[in-house]
Amino acid sequence: MTGYKLVILPEAERDIREIKKYVVKRFGQTTWTETFLTLKDSMNILRDFPESGNLPAELEQFEIMGFKEVVSGANRIIYNITNKQVVIHLVADSKRDMVALLTKRLFRL
Repeated sequence: MTGYKLVILPEAERDIREIKKYVVKRFGQTTWTETFLTLKDSMNILRDFPESGNLPAELEQFEIMGFKEVVSGANRIIYNITNKQVVIHLVADSKRDMVALLTKRLFRL
């Protein structure tokens, strides 16, 4: 299954910049480079295998379907698939409060 276009929403791009700032400050540029390559690899895999993710547990309780997640190192990538596109909505450290993040981002509350 190939041919899906990867779309990273502006909010997800901001997430990546915030992760970069945190990782560089706390762990250094080398760790950020490794983190970024891991994120990039995970997103590229989604182009060929968009169905490979799982329903985020936090969305299961709301019975919201259509969103998936993949774990990429210490981060989670939340996305959905639409019209031959993989749309990245959120990239966050897996230790963050995902219920709050998902509620704010996906429900626009």
